[in-house]
Amino acid sequence: MDSNVSNFLITLIYSIPTFLIYFTGLILSFILRKRLGRVWLVPVFAFLIFILLSLAGVGLQIFFHFYIVPEGSYSFYAPISKVYGFISMAFEIIAFILLLIAIFAKRNTGPDLRG
Repeated sequence: MDSNVSNFLITLIYSIPTFLIYFTGLILSFILRKRLGRVWLVPVFAFLIFILLSLAGVGLQIFFHFYIVPEGSYSFYAPISKVYGFISMAFEIIAFILLLIAIFAKRNTGPDLRG
């Protein structure tokens, strides 16, 4: 294995903790769905957005690393990277808003005992 491929694989290894966090959140959303009440699907959608964005980012890295960069056409790389960055940022904002909705949504926790 040449050093170029091994450096690329090391870069991909750094994304594993992020995937673990997203999959843990997705699994916890399913496990705690009865406690979350009606809003249990909101964090599921948020974590699915995060997972899909991460997979798309890794796929884009693989595409650029093995198909674009070896040919030396860096002028093709920059516009696609910028467009993906803007799209990714927009969907991340949506996912974080969904998580905030899930955190602060009103839940039916039983009778109000405040008086």
